[in-house]
Formats: sequence, C-alpha cells, structure tokens
Amino acid sequence: MSSLGDFVRLDATTLEHIRTGPDDAYDVLSALEPPEKLELDGAWRRLGALLDAVGLPLNPITAGALFPDEHSAWGQNLDSRSLTPDEVDRAAAGLRQTSFADLEAHLPVVLAAEDWVYFDDNPESPTFMTPIPREQSSPVVIPEETVRNISLTLARSFVALVAFFDEASTKAQSTVFWAA
Repeated sequence: MSSLGDFVRLDATTLEHIRTGPDDAYDVLSALEPPEKLELDGAWRRLGALLDAVGLPLNPITAGALFPDEHSAWGQNLDSRSLTPDEVDRAAAGLRQTSFADLEAHLPVVLAAEDWVYFDDNPESPTFMTPIPREQSSPVVIPEETVRNISLTLARSFVALVAFFDEASTKAQSTVFWAA
C-alpha cells in the first residue's frame, strides 16, 4: 500500500485548460494545496474497495475518464481520472447517503482479499520467515488492534472525502484523482 492517492477539484474551464497541456498536467495539479487538494495517502485503495462493496453508484476513486486523455494519463497504473461536475454531483450524493458504518461492515472481506506478503511461519523449516505463495501459508490473522487502527484511518479519510465532494458539488467543480 505504498502508493498515495490524491484528489484535486477545480472548475471545468481550468480543467479543460490543463487538459490542453497534457505534458504539464501532473505538475500543475500536484502543486495544488488544500482545500483544492485532498491527500488520501494509502487509504484510497481500501476506500475504493469499500465503496465498491457497498455498491456506490459512482465510485469517485475508480470512475471517470482518463485524464488528461488515454495517452497522457499518469499515476500508479497510468489511470489518472477526472469526473465532470454532473458526475461529482452523483458521487457526492452517494457519499452523503453512505455512512462509514456501512463501509466498515465490509472491511474484513476487503482486508482478506488484499495481497499480503506471506511468510513461512514454521520455525523448523529451512525457509522460515521467507516469503511463500499464499496457498502454502497459514491464514492471515489480522490483530483486532490493527483492524481498529485501519478503521480509524479509513473513517477519517472517508469523512474528508465526503466533505471534499460536497464542496466540489456545491461549487459545480470537476475532480481529478490519481495514485502514485
């Protein structure tokens, strides 16, 4: 989970102006500061999975058109994405209707589906504490305290995401998301 996720919000005119200079788009957008920028750090991946799990009609993390275009997108998977003001309105409405408790109910499944690094935990084995394939490992047991800490981080990020999209919706702004 080392890649960090960022959102920016801006008016449609500015977004289209940035789109016309795709070589500079990342530099321009990454230089923005809060409140126009929201840094989700590593929480973006789990939040995206949780929003999918609750069936949010428009997941702001995974939806949208490639930005600036399919040839100039950047980020972890070259999938920086933008949402139009109408899409921002739909995402904001879905986020407002979703509580963190709704998301949290899906956290165990999301955590279990993650690509954990599995280690040989047999002290008698010559490969003790070296990475092994998932199917050869013992089931991953995440301590309750770790799950609580993950949940608290996600709750803070979710509250910030809802507020960010409410503001973007109120101002009829577009958004761009990328992970890098």
